[in-house]
Amino acid sequence: MSFLDDLESKKTGDQHAISSVASKPESHGTGRNRFTDFLLTTKFANSSEAMVRRTWDDFVWMQEQLVKERVGIIVPVLPTKSPPSRNAEFDSTFAAEQEAALNRFIQRVVGHRELVDAPSLLPFFTANSSDWSAVKEKTNNADAAEVEASNHSSVNDKGDDQANTVVISSLAEVVPKKKGRLGQWWAAKRDERALRSKNLVLEETPVESKRFDDIQSYAEHLETCIRILAEDSQVVSQSQKTIAEKFKTMGASFAQIWGENELSSTSSSNMYQSLGHCWAEMSNECKRQSQFGMQHLQKPLEELLLDVSALKDALSNRKKVVYEYTKLVQEGRKMQQRMEGLRNQADMNQSSDQFYAMEREMRSHDAAEEERRKLKDLITDRLTRDVERFRIELHERVRDVMETYHREQVRLIS
Repeated sequence: MSFLDDLESKKTGDQHAISSVASKPESHGTGRNRFTDFLLTTKFANSSEAMVRRTWDDFVWMQEQLVKERVGIIVPVLPTKSPPSRNAEFDSTFAAEQEAALNRFIQRVVGHRELVDAPSLLPFFTANSSDWSAVKEKTNNADAAEVEASNHSSVNDKGDDQANTVVISSLAEVVPKKKGRLGQWWAAKRDERALRSKNLVLEETPVESKRFDDIQSYAEHLETCIRILAEDSQVVSQSQKTIAEKFKTMGASFAQIWGENELSSTSSSNMYQSLGHCWAEMSNECKRQSQFGMQHLQKPLEELLLDVSALKDALSNRKKVVYEYTKLVQEGRKMQQRMEGLRNQADMNQSSDQFYAMEREMRSHDAAEEERRKLKDLITDRLTRDVERFRIELHERVRDVMETYHREQVRLIS
């Protein structure tokens, strides 16, 4: 039995992860083929444990796959930080930063009850390198086939019950007929402009429209506030670091004022030494404050920004699906108007073939529209539910960050 066949049998069992940790980064290869991977240790609900090695790109692929497999759910995002140079990519400091980001991502995934049982997670946690490559290849080929199928109208003429229906992937764009590359590019640009428009009217209920407008405003408000805190905390930490260096040089100067020259030796030498020691302690305290602020305020705030970014991505993905559904509904109305025009013609016999062809196309279109409506409703329900979870967890994280930081400030001034 192959790994993929064995995987299908395991999916029915109680084999969801309860914890997962990335550690022990290692670099392999040379030149352009050089890469870094991490040991991923995962414990499952059935008491089993798996250890595999995964690269940063594997985690990126997994994040993108979760978005596809769990449409409507707020999927954690990975930072897009790049190393300052090619050599720095394999530096231990950069590897440690990557490790921390990967652990943040995977712990949020494992802690999310609607993500932890996603189909692609089990092979991600358990497959060896060759099996994992096979899983990704199979998944990517399936996705490519769905996208290719979505660029064609698929009509089945085998019988009256199944005739003129369209099989639509819930993840693929519905396009009535194949478009060339230029046509696809223009369509994508047109859709981008429409989605950015403030006056875009979507096919959704007033309640849904109001709800998601409020959620979008909430996300933008959060992003603004947290970004200000993160940027200002970075300035404060950098200022404290600069002050620490100044205090250090001032302390050294105080300590050395008396010097080694006998003319500099005075009864105040001990006082200068004490001043030097005092300023050195102040330097150490400022340095510690700078490091504490970076570790317990600036970095957590940057992570919170990633959480808000995940919410905005989920909202954007839902808007795209609702927009696609809206286009289908509008297209269906135009088709209905053309059919009514044919019905009202004086000589129906001359246009009967055209009418029946359009009727078949209309039934096909209605099937596509219904599939898209179901996807829209699924994403809307999931996102509505997940936003409440997100709101509670985010504010718990914000409170923990602020309590930790302010506790240190109280200690400093007391």
